[in-house]
Amino acid sequence: MCPIIIFDALGIVIRPQKPIMKTGVISLSTLPSNAKVHINGKLFNERTPTVIRNLKPGNYDITISISSYHTWHKVVPVIEEQATVLENIFLIPQVWAKRAITAFKFQKMLPIDERALLLIPQDNKTNGIYVYRWSTPALPINLNNNNMDENDKLSPLFNSSNQNLPENITDIITIEESTNLLLKLSNATVTENPAFIWVDPLSTPTEFSDISLLFTSQPENIFWSAEDNDNIFYTNSKDISRIDVKNKGIFPQIATNTKGFGLHGRQLYVVDTGDHFNKIDYRQPKREKLTGGLETLPKEFQETEQYRITVLNNTTLFLSQDGQLLWNGLPYKLIEKNCKGFIPLAEGKKLLVWTTSQIGIIDFAETRREGLFETGPTITWVINNGKNITQAFPVNHGSQIIFKDGDQVNLTDVDMICSREISMITSTQNRIFYSEKAGKLFYIDDKTQQLIIINILP
Repeated sequence: MCPIIIFDALGIVIRPQKPIMKTGVISLSTLPSNAKVHINGKLFNERTPTVIRNLKPGNYDITISISSYHTWHKVVPVIEEQATVLENIFLIPQVWAKRAITAFKFQKMLPIDERALLLIPQDNKTNGIYVYRWSTPALPINLNNNNMDENDKLSPLFNSSNQNLPENITDIITIEESTNLLLKLSNATVTENPAFIWVDPLSTPTEFSDISLLFTSQPENIFWSAEDNDNIFYTNSKDISRIDVKNKGIFPQIATNTKGFGLHGRQLYVVDTGDHFNKIDYRQPKREKLTGGLETLPKEFQETEQYRITVLNNTTLFLSQDGQLLWNGLPYKLIEKNCKGFIPLAEGKKLLVWTTSQIGIIDFAETRREGLFETGPTITWVINNGKNITQAFPVNHGSQIIFKDGDQVNLTDVDMICSREISMITSTQNRIFYSEKAGKLFYIDDKTQQLIIINILP
């Protein structure tokens, strides 16, 4: 019998005195792992993760199954001398297990740095605010509840000794990835200006300070950087002022006549009403022009009255009030209108973006061309027929996406090799939050007003 020499890396099988047969491979991994694999109806001798080798070019019927999960079935192409890689195939549970962590009722939730949730009571009373954390060791709490994981903790934001705080919640301001928040509180019987309370909700006991006197005018927009919890910025009549929370410093009108602003690290990025784009180091009176040889921003940036500016490494994004998304590359317009939000992926090299009807991935490393001319970064539309998409979250390092379309909360794959399927997880009128670190989906149930948790990642 002739010996067979197999070059797995090239997908080539050599049989002496016979023609070279070029083959390909299929690489499979699943969540959860240890799933059975059938190829063209025959059980493969390994479970996932696995590699099926020495496959002749063509289409193969692949079925993956595991107890308590829906069977995954696709027709997978194999090309000679290539590997068809299907990583992190997400197996859908036959039933999405839901659990309420407490009998307490809440009207809404706000995420805190992907480690905790702020839970707002139905009566909007300060003493009814709770913090739910999933990153701290289990601590004894008297909530008469058995549905929390051993490392979960639910506790009041303020203890009984903080009764001197105003009793009513007027507003709560949070910033994505920041561990701090700002409470706007008032008393029902008092007509004076509301109190602004700067809070570290993850400290034990909760650390907070009244910074009301540091606001020299009524703020219209309040924002800060997740990388710097010592400085708060606010706008009033298109002017931006800074508050040094740590040292109780007031720095009024550090930028004037603005129509766009954003923070990155310890730098303030500002577009003024004259369409000049500058970077301001707010720790010292230093201003840097960012339009190069141009006096003002190009005309595409002059069509709106207000921008939210986001800086990602070498990419700067401008989101207008009407949902137009622009960037600092050609062509400037990424999305014409109705952009509802975006989340950076791959350290800012990609962007998960959504409109009311579409969800897509923008890859800044890949450029589209029409003839000799570049037409901008590649946009891969994952969803094209949404009805009212309001939220989206990357799952499993961007392999899947959870999104809210109307009242439905759905899961879909990003993978382009096989046809995509949409799986409904649950339904709710309230906002949702998915934590990649915890692998869990959170929302307030419409009927019971309880905090509901669904484990997404096994």
